[in-house]
Amino acid sequence: MSLFLPRYLLITLFFLGALAGCGDRATLSELPPVPQVDTQRYLRVIQEQIDVAIGQVEKFPGKAATNGNLGKLLYTYEQYESASIMFDRAGLLETKEFRWPYLSGRAKAELGQTDAAEQSLLRALERRPDYGPINVQLAELYLKASRDEEARTAVERALISDPDRPEAHFILAKLAARNGEAEQTIKHLERVEQLSGNFGALHYLYSQAYRQLGDHEEADVHLASYEQFKDVTANVVDLVMGNVLEMNISVNQLVTRAKRLVVGGNNAAALKLLEQAVENDPDSLAAHVTLIGVYSSNQRFAEADQHIAAATAIDPDHSKLHYAIGVARMIEQRITEATRAFERSLSIDPRNADTNVQLGMLLEQQQREGEAISKYEMALSQAPVNRVAHWRLGRLLLNRGDASGSLKHLESIREQVDPATPEILLDLARAYAAETRVDEAIATLEQSMELAQRFDNVPATNKARGLIKTYRQQQERSNAP
Repeated sequence: MSLFLPRYLLITLFFLGALAGCGDRATLSELPPVPQVDTQRYLRVIQEQIDVAIGQVEKFPGKAATNGNLGKLLYTYEQYESASIMFDRAGLLETKEFRWPYLSGRAKAELGQTDAAEQSLLRALERRPDYGPINVQLAELYLKASRDEEARTAVERALISDPDRPEAHFILAKLAARNGEAEQTIKHLERVEQLSGNFGALHYLYSQAYRQLGDHEEADVHLASYEQFKDVTANVVDLVMGNVLEMNISVNQLVTRAKRLVVGGNNAAALKLLEQAVENDPDSLAAHVTLIGVYSSNQRFAEADQHIAAATAIDPDHSKLHYAIGVARMIEQRITEATRAFERSLSIDPRNADTNVQLGMLLEQQQREGEAISKYEMALSQAPVNRVAHWRLGRLLLNRGDASGSLKHLESIREQVDPATPEILLDLARAYAAETRVDEAIATLEQSMELAQRFDNVPATNKARGLIKTYRQQQERSNAP
């Protein structure tokens, strides 16, 4: 046998294998036509982004990735009908990939096409049964159609693969609320809050449940929290949809993503997104204001001042601008200017809790404690779960000899664990000791020391250790015959 024949047979096998793998793919003539896309309403940079994706589809119409990529762009810019067509095209070209029917189902759900969305999502589920967000979206679809048992079944499937998925527990809370089961609703909401933190819809449902139980005071607290967090959404992990949303380069999306990065401590990545936002739209007040804060926190005050000037030219009377100026000047230790900026912000928006807290902290530095207490109380009247306001007010009351009043605030914020918790627990322990609850003080200090070590807070560790020694000596003296 010649050397040519085995090589020929091998190439033939590869060719036949490729054909076999494509046997269930649609031909170009079987695909739905590419929709006409209107890009005139967008910023030029977004128009160019979409035009490039359209050009790729024209060049490679039979490639699933190019069709799907255009679908993602159209989805993230809310052109759901055209997006669903592109996802369907991609799904016909890549029949084993779950992302395309999943995204098509999401787009159809946005359009209110319940039956079509369900069919797409079920196809995605067949291809990837362990991907939790598919079942969550099915449950949401069924919930809106009042198909409660199907919604519950879908949620239970989602929780099998991911028992800590907050949006699944939130659907269970909504199902319980629909059935008038207020206590069960609260139980599910507590689990959601544990997994996802605060967001608007969470507190609204809390409020309804507590009102149903007749606890109007607690209901009002959560209604106030809803007002504080109404623009905040749940922390949802959906890698497929996250990939879609990251393609959105509109200013609002870039600023939103940058703020999340700042919270996560990644200021460098946040700055890139914010500078891109300003480049895309130089008149974006939100981008300039956010940049003021990020640059100031990095001690880059000259650059912060550039964005103060730009934002002032856009809207000199915006409360958030003056709040950002106040933060920048406070970091610079220009206390008089910071105080003036926060006061200006409050003159425009007197109900803003964060501004009241910041001004209260400045008033403390100036030994104007009575005025500071008033600002913290004002903040809590607008945002009852504002942790910093509770902490600062609790500490001030303790220092002024009101340990009982201090405990009310400090005990309400002790459960959340973050780098501030060791310091909060130190103050809480001092309040317990002032109330002669020394055993509780020592237990709280031990918890503070453990968390301080976890967060590498050496001063808090040493202070907790010292107070434990002091309080134990006091116990020994009091127990001595």
